[in-house]
Amino acid sequence: MLSGLRWRSFRLREPCGAKFDLIAHLQNMPKEQDIDDVRVLIEGAGEPLQTRIVIARKPEEAARAECQRQMRDARKNGKQLDPRSLIAAEYVMLATSLPENAYPASEILALYRLRWQIELAFKRLKTLLRIDACRRKPTRADEAGFTRIDFSHRHRRLQPGLPGLFPLKS
Repeated sequence: MLSGLRWRSFRLREPCGAKFDLIAHLQNMPKEQDIDDVRVLIEGAGEPLQTRIVIARKPEEAARAECQRQMRDARKNGKQLDPRSLIAAEYVMLATSLPENAYPASEILALYRLRWQIELAFKRLKTLLRIDACRRKPTRADEAGFTRIDFSHRHRRLQPGLPGLFPLKS
């Protein structure tokens, strides 16, 4: 599993069972640290799901643009913006069940950037072909909000620096 993560999407626990505060974790990340990889449990209807949260600090310009977008959307919708949303806006956060020894954090980020490029290509293709919606039956993964990527036939490691939405700092 590899999915984008919003700061309040799931109830998170540390592996020992204590509550995991994602926002506090982000606030305590040292400024010089651009990537983090944290093991957590995601609580839901069944057994907690053991997963990793891969966190990447966005470049300053991208973080500022996202904060401005969120403030603009809140004003437009007449809503009060939660200040924690502005903290989370400075990061890309991904949830994955992929093993750390086979998929280090930098590779998870590269996979997600590649996936995002594929999503953008489909969006562009749908626009060019004037397709409003794809007709298919929704799956249980769709209902859970996950996008499934099959890594079982991976033959080579991804190279860092793939084009993406948020290029990593050098």
